Amino acid sequence: MTGLPLVAVRHALIIGAAEPLARPLAVALARHGATVSIAALTADRDEVTAAHSILNECWSLGRDGQAVELAAAPSAASALAALEGAVGPFDLAVAFAPAALDVLGAAGERMRERGAGRVVFVGESAGAGPDTTPDLAAAERWAGTHALGPVHVEIANAHGSPPERLLELVAGDPEASR
Repeated sequence: MTGLPLVAVRHALIIGAAEPLARPLAVALARHGATVSIAALTADRDEVTAAHSILNECWSLGRDGQAVELAAAPSAASALAALEGAVGPFDLAVAFAPAALDVLGAAGERMRERGAGRVVFVGESAGAGPDTTPDLAAAERWAGTHALGPVHVEIANAHGSPPERLLELVAGDPEASR
C-alpha cells in the first residue's frame, strides 16, 4: 500500500452486515490485526446470516469479535454496551447506509466518553463531490449535526475501491498527509 499509514485499530465495529463493502473491509481489518465485530441492522435472516458469515471469516484469520443483532436489542446504545462488555471497547465504527447513522452516532458517543476514536461513513459515488449521492449527502448533514469532540468523523467515497484501499479510507492516518 502506498497511501496513508494505518492507525492502530484494536476493535472495529462494522455496521450493516448486508452491505457489499462490509465483508472486504472486515477481512482487511482482521488481516491487519484488529478484532472485528459485525452489526446486523435488521432482523432479516439474510443480514443476520451475513454477519455471522463475515465473523466466521475473521475468526479463521485468528481474530476475535462478535455478531450484534441490533433489531433484537432494546436500543443501539444497549447493544453497543453489551458488545463492549463482551469483547472490549471499539475504537473504529464504520457504516455504509443512512439507516445506520443513528447506530454510528451511538458508537461515536461511546468513543467520545472515552476521549478518542474514529467514526467513518463509507459511500460510493462515481462523482467528485461528497454530495453526489443521497447517501453521502445524508452522511454529510449528519456529520454537521454531531459534535463528537475528540472522535474523528470522516465521510469517505469508496467508489471502485479494492479492499486495501477501503482499509486505507477508514483506518488511514489523516495526520500523515499533512
